[in-house]
Amino acid sequence: MTQQLPGEVDELLSRHAAVITRAQALAAGMTRHAIQARLDGGRWQRLHVGVYAVNSGRPTRESLLWAAVLGVRSGGVLCHQTAAELHGLRDVGKGRKIHVMVPSWSMGTSIASSAPTACLGDSASGGRAWAGPQDMKTSATRITG
Repeated sequence: MTQQLPGEVDELLSRHAAVITRAQALAAGMTRHAIQARLDGGRWQRLHVGVYAVNSGRPTRESLLWAAVLGVRSGGVLCHQTAAELHGLRDVGKGRKIHVMVPSWSMGTSIASSAPTACLGDSASGGRAWAGPQDMKTSATRITG
């Protein structure tokens, strides 16, 4: 028997390419046990700490973009080549790095570094590389939830 997800969870999933954070799921009424059961049963998969894809197949590029932004918790924006990709200025490439700019006040997150402000390149395989400090005034595309 499949349990239905709360309506708010379904709404988030439709807006975020089937990606949700643990905090969002809990705020929408799911219990930590319900989340863990979905992970243990293979219905959900962990993309980053506290960020899940709600399917068992290979995540789509859009899902990976959402996971990268949601994985920095707050203030993250897609930037550089990834922003160009979203605007159709660059082709989508398999395994291409995802660039996320994070403000200095969010540096305590799970995938940040000690740089004051940095652009994170996150590949589909989970590898992370810092491009160094970046000016937050850089034009970037913000994915909002």
